[in-house]
Amino acid sequence: MRAAEKNLVVRDGWAAAYFHPNIPLSYLGQIIDGVTALGYTYTAAPTLVAEAGPDDTSFLRQPAVLEGSASGGVPPYSYSWSRSTGLSDPNTSQPTAFPTNTTTYTLTVTDSLSESDTDTVTVTVSSFPDVPGDSWACDETLACAKAGIIGGYPDDLYHPDWPVTRDQIAVYISRALVIPTGDAAIPDGPATPSFSDVPADHWAYKHIEYMVSQGVVEGYSDGDYRPGVEVTRDHMAAYIARALVTPSGEASLADYTPADPRNFPDVPDTFWAYKHIEFCVEHGVVNGYDDGYYHPEIIVTRDQMAVYIARAFDLLD
Repeated sequence: MRAAEKNLVVRDGWAAAYFHPNIPLSYLGQIIDGVTALGYTYTAAPTLVAEAGPDDTSFLRQPAVLEGSASGGVPPYSYSWSRSTGLSDPNTSQPTAFPTNTTTYTLTVTDSLSESDTDTVTVTVSSFPDVPGDSWACDETLACAKAGIIGGYPDDLYHPDWPVTRDQIAVYISRALVIPTGDAAIPDGPATPSFSDVPADHWAYKHIEYMVSQGVVEGYSDGDYRPGVEVTRDHMAAYIARALVTPSGEASLADYTPADPRNFPDVPDTFWAYKHIEFCVEHGVVNGYDDGYYHPEIIVTRDQMAVYIARAFDLLD
């Protein structure tokens, strides 16, 4: 007797014989293997295999379609994805994903005989073509972009290796301080500029003035702010430390004593930014280099600044 007439499917030999009257005859006809048991011809169902898609999927500024599929077992299949948050329909084979940072999704496939298998796929996200998913600062850059702290240039690139200037760092930190309200929450600034080289029509005028009002930044002795000067690691630490203390400003750091000082050889306790650097290290914002030095003189780049901001203001999930 043909298996299609008895609708008999066997898994793993005699111990697991399933009668399944709803299996399409065409399917049985395709996989019949000629093995007989008790006078019947039966199918030996292939092992069910779930496939969540390529091991590493990345997408850029747009949703990603997950490429789930299944083989073997006994169709039809049902699909279930987790983590389901951010998916258009977690119960389809190829849902659309809207992750905000690097996320691992698990696909569970169940066949008509209640056999199941799982597979995972990791989706990496990048906001900018020059910050790929495997970039060391990808998650932090994306988090800053999502929070409205950073943006790209007119060419749609982030230029992570470009240096950060004093006007830019004022923008970074001022926007971070008003999360989640956004840039609109930053006051327009006073009628009279605080610095001769930052007039009211300067692109970062309100951000610099806001940082002044919060005690985060200061000008030079000649009365200038020097917005185009590149920021070094000591100054960066000073700005972030002043922004994080309560209330913000240098005065709140006057009595600060590091609980577990790193004692960098190039940052003695007499160094002008000693407290600021130790504060940032203690709060997980910065670290030293592999040679044991902090290197306060090194200029901060845009990818590094995104990392410092994301750590300082807890932007990572």
